Amino acid sequence: MVKNYSNRSTRNSIAFSIKRRCLKYTRLPRQLLRLTVLKLDGSSFSVNVGRNVTVGDLRLSIQEEFKNSLKEGEEHLWAVVWSHFCLCYKGEKLLDEKAGIRKYSIKDGDQLHFVRHLSAPPEMSRATTII
Repeated sequence: MVKNYSNRSTRNSIAFSIKRRCLKYTRLPRQLLRLTVLKLDGSSFSVNVGRNVTVGDLRLSIQEEFKNSLKEGEEHLWAVVWSHFCLCYKGEKLLDEKAGIRKYSIKDGDQLHFVRHLSAPPEMSRATTII
């Protein structure tokens, strides 16, 4: 038996029903990049970030990693650190906080490192000891 869908409300309800089923899906888990950051003292640590984060978001994630590893009473002066040092990837300084890390072709497992952004005077030893 062939149904007659000439009735407009029946067609609309069928279309709505079909659209509604299409909208139900399970979202895949967000894939994270695991990046290694090389500190000035030669040690390194890992940070996990989303694939579409900005350089500013990456910096915040790095700060969080440090914050989690601090002992009681310790603090980091991030304003001082970021004013004299920046992250670098394959020789390119990551200076634009709003740029996505995809712009630099950063992939899972890549290594970033700190470099001097501005010439820092020797008395900046406190900043260099924390990164």
